[in-house]
Parts: sequence; C-alpha cells; structure tokens
Amino acid sequence: MAQKAFFPEFNKFCLEWATPAPGSVTTYGGPLRVSDPRFRTQLQFQKEAIFEQLLLFDSIQFNVTGPNLICPLMYEFMGPKALEGLLEQDALSFVIWQPVPMMSHHDGKVAATFTGSIGDGKGSEFDIERIVDDGLRLYPTDMPRAYRRQLARKLLKVHSTPKAEIPASAWNNTQEALKRGELFDLGLPAAETPIGLPSGDGQLLLGVAESLMHYRYVIENDMVSHNSAGVFDLFQIGLRNLKERQSPVEKYSIIAVWEKFPDLKSLLGEIESPFTRIARFRQTHTAVRFRDWLSMAAGTDLELVREYVNACAERKRLFESKPAKFMKIVSLIALSHVAGFEATATVGAVLMTRIPSEIINEVLKLSAEVGTGVIDSFLIDNLQVGWTPKAYFDGLRKLRRDEPENKSS
Repeated sequence: MAQKAFFPEFNKFCLEWATPAPGSVTTYGGPLRVSDPRFRTQLQFQKEAIFEQLLLFDSIQFNVTGPNLICPLMYEFMGPKALEGLLEQDALSFVIWQPVPMMSHHDGKVAATFTGSIGDGKGSEFDIERIVDDGLRLYPTDMPRAYRRQLARKLLKVHSTPKAEIPASAWNNTQEALKRGELFDLGLPAAETPIGLPSGDGQLLLGVAESLMHYRYVIENDMVSHNSAGVFDLFQIGLRNLKERQSPVEKYSIIAVWEKFPDLKSLLGEIESPFTRIARFRQTHTAVRFRDWLSMAAGTDLELVREYVNACAERKRLFESKPAKFMKIVSLIALSHVAGFEATATVGAVLMTRIPSEIINEVLKLSAEVGTGVIDSFLIDNLQVGWTPKAYFDGLRKLRRDEPENKSS
C-alpha cells in the first residue's frame, strides 16, 4: 500500500527564515537569510528528515505559503539529477497552503478570527506558475536559465490546492472546542468566544486551529505525518476518541534497533551523493517491497518484531545453488540490463549461453551502484524466489560500503 507523507516543517522553516519584501510588513515573497550561520544548521535538520522519509515513504508532500523556495533549496542540496529523478518517480509534490486561520489583536486582546491569504492582493497566492517562478528567482542557484524553465514546467505538474472549506472548518471546530472546555489542558478555560481573550491565549488558540487544519488535510488525503509540529498533538487534549496511526518511521526504528542498524538520518553524511543514490535505490524491487511491507505491518512494537522475524524466517536462500548456476543467473541479468532486451522471454536460451566476463562485471557494478535490488528483483520476478524485509537492510548496508562510479550529483 503506497503511503504519502505530509511534511509541513520545511514550509515553516522557509517562513521563519524569510525577510519581508520591500514595502511589505509580511515575509511573503522575501528572500531567505542565508548568511546567518544558524540557517545552514537548521537546514541540515530538514535535509536529514527528508532523506529519512524518502527511504520510508513512497512520496512526500510539502505545503507552500508564498513563493516555493523549497524547490531551489532541494536543487541545491540534492543536485539536479536527484531532484529530477524524484520528480519523475512522483516522489515529491506540493500543496498551496492558502488560505489559513488568522486573527487580529487590539490593545493586547483578540479582536477578530478569520481565514485569509498572504499575498500581493492580486491573486499571486494562488497562481501556481508565479509561485514556482518566484521561488526559483528569489533563491539564487547555479541553474542555467534554460534549465530553470524546463524545471519549472515539471514543477507546475506537482502543485495542487486544498479544499477551500478546510481552514474555515478548522476555526469553527476550534471555537466549539473552546466553548466546551476541551482545550483546558492547554491552559484555555471554557469561553463562549475567543474575542476579548488575551493575545497570548489567542496565539494558543490559533495554534490549535492550525493543527486541526493540518490534521483534517492529512486524514482526508490518507496521508501520514511524522513529527509534524501540531498535527497530532491534539490527541491528548480532547480528541481521545481518535487513534494516531503509527508512522512507518516509528515502525522502521523498532526493527532497526533489532537489526542493529543506525538511524536513517545518520546515513546522509555517510553516503557520497546521497540523494542521487537513494533516488535510484528507492526504485529497486527491494525498496518498493519494503515500503509496502512497512505500511501494512502490525502496529505494536511486539507484533512488529514478530512479523519481521517470521517474514525473515520464511526467506528462501538465494544462493544455495552451485556457483556455476549462479553465474548463469547473473549473466541473464546482464543481458536484461546491458544488452537491452527482456529477460523473461529468453530464460531457457540464455541460461545455456556463455556470457563474457566483462558483461558479468558490468552487471555486478550496476547492482553495487543501486544496492541489492537488481539481482533480487530479477530472482523474485522471474524465478519466484521469496522476499523478506531484511533485504532492505542489506541494500542500505551496501549503499554505505560502495562508492558511486560517477561522483557528480
């Protein structure tokens, strides 16, 4: 079952580091304060989280308020090859996060609550073409002009807008919860209306409305949001009848401890051209099957470990056959990936054919580049050999050991 992660932290990061555009009192449309040393430190946290989620989810969706500065930032730290590869896999998408819950203050008290959009007053906040173009313009990169136009066309296809009623319903539900006293755990006693509340209480209430907007969007679109500030925090303050779905990130962490494998975020600094390599690894049969298995695995820690152990125990040994037979299988893979024709049509013929060693070496290099997926996927698809989630960890270990042939991004 394919799973999409909702990742609002990057948008929040961009808004926090943006500066107001000339003549504006908001940060909409302003450049990022990249010269501040703390910017790069905090950007590293974003990179690590994205790296982890790309390895565990089929796709990630980012929300965007204002110009899409996320795209040029990813171009910078991923490299063009990785970014384009992930876009082609439909692994990255964006939602225009407007309108949003807002409030106004007067004399230190809440004066009004409403939903609104941040823009130039000319509809720019919903103009996807301008949102993409302004983002690529505002954040300077080494992107050639022709390439920028080409990338912009691809990005237009992966932007969308949410249902207009979501932010309004978030405010309505928040104010109803305030009336019923369901926000007492946040330090907000029951009140008929937020109007007249101290500004500090108003900010807490606004945070609740933003959380509900995130939550409803995630649920309606059958997504998962891991460690997203505010998305699931309301389960402890009055929505106890709802269950938080355990994210694949938590599930992975449980079995990674059992496998004695490090946190995925730490791999970012251990692999050369990391995003380029995992963009390829994600497409291997091993990685696709693992994401499917993880999304369907049982929820509790004990059940998850039991499922993992049972799945691994059922695996057939791939290399029990004699070395000569294995080399013929490798030869078949070589033909399917190097010579450019379908292996399944010629299984009988090719297994009896002698293949030059240089072709075998070529396919072994190919399998080393992308992990175990090339060999595993052939054996599974054509010889009906079983698969287990342990193959994923084998693939990750291979990524850590192997150097890419082409060290450019």
